[in-house]
Amino acid sequence: MKYSIIVSLVAAMPFVMGQAAVRVRADADAQLAARDAVEAQVEAELMPRACKATKCSCLAIPNGLFCGDGLLGCKKGNVYQCGGDGKLSCDYGVRNSCKKCNKLSC
Repeated sequence: MKYSIIVSLVAAMPFVMGQAAVRVRADADAQLAARDAVEAQVEAELMPRACKATKCSCLAIPNGLFCGDGLLGCKKGNVYQCGGDGKLSCDYGVRNSCKKCNKLSC
């Protein structure tokens, strides 16, 4: 009797282990897909963009990137870069973090 129970359990192990392996593989595939989606989003935000001259004023803003706030000709949610003279600015378009929290990174 004990022998038949042991044999039954041993016989069922490959099936149980196979099911667990299938679940682990499915979880791993889902995690990889999620990671790929995040990487694609980050890559899209970091893609180089051409400078588009704009009327957004850089007055009193240091050189470098900043998020537009809807004032002084700057569109809210867009990322801009001030030029060396403090007057010229480039509009690089919408940036997710600028839309979300009005910062270069949230």
